[in-house]
Amino acid sequence: MPAATPAPPPSRAALAVPPAPAAPAPPRQPGGPIPPPDRALQEPSGLPEGGALPRISATGLAPMRAYAAVAPPADARPRVAILLADFAMREADSEEALRLLPAAVSLVVSPYAVQPGVLVERARQAGHEFFVSLPMEPRGYPLDDPGHRAMLTGAPPAANAAALRWALSRVGGYVGATGALGSLRGERFAASGQMVAVLEELGRRGVLYVDPRVEGQLPSLPPGAAAPHRVVDLVVDEPAVRTEIEARLARLEELARDRGSALGLASAPTPVTVERLAAWSSLLAARGIVLVPVSALVLPPP
Repeated sequence: MPAATPAPPPSRAALAVPPAPAAPAPPRQPGGPIPPPDRALQEPSGLPEGGALPRISATGLAPMRAYAAVAPPADARPRVAILLADFAMREADSEEALRLLPAAVSLVVSPYAVQPGVLVERARQAGHEFFVSLPMEPRGYPLDDPGHRAMLTGAPPAANAAALRWALSRVGGYVGATGALGSLRGERFAASGQMVAVLEELGRRGVLYVDPRVEGQLPSLPPGAAAPHRVVDLVVDEPAVRTEIEARLARLEELARDRGSALGLASAPTPVTVERLAAWSSLLAARGIVLVPVSALVLPPP
């Protein structure tokens, strides 16, 4: 009797084990790292200098959500936020700010910063969300010079649109933009009709805007047409003197208790400003106030 023909070995396809589904990423925690720039949230700037612009992804994810620092759960306590401008302009001061300040302090990177990449990455790993400065014509122009790539009231709209794209393309992975450029506030341009186009462009690109003009008034736009925005309540370092900074921080707390929240702006990470902010923030919880990222005061709950 002839021997039985052995059955053919199973095919490689039959032996293959379906890959296990990828585990969902663990939820981000307050103080945890900010995600790196995501290509799905970028598009080429089209400028001679290169660079990328923020955009809302195909799935509807906006940069203002993707790169926002996680805030502590909302409760009945008053909330304060600090926006620290001119980060990465002076390396030593910026490094000291990263060493001393809590992750909830939001940072502003100037488009004029030279090679800010290393400091920005360290800030991201330390949990700091950040904004980009938009150079705009200030009240004291031309004596107060916002730089050669600023948006000006006397410039054609096309030139200002190019200046806006340039500023937005200088760094990636930010939650929003602001008119704070060191001690300059862009008052003249922000009060002009051309600010409407800026707010509309930021809204289309899914980023926030913080108006650094205390009690400023932005142009009125239809709901959803402009970027979510908020006006600074108080500048904490004008002048950058210890006693003045302490008095202004105390006033910021009063505003938070009266209104439920308050937003303070610091013009630069000078040694005295950073040291006072660090000491003040370490005692906030004991006084019943929560320090939160700036985005937590601007964005509606997800």
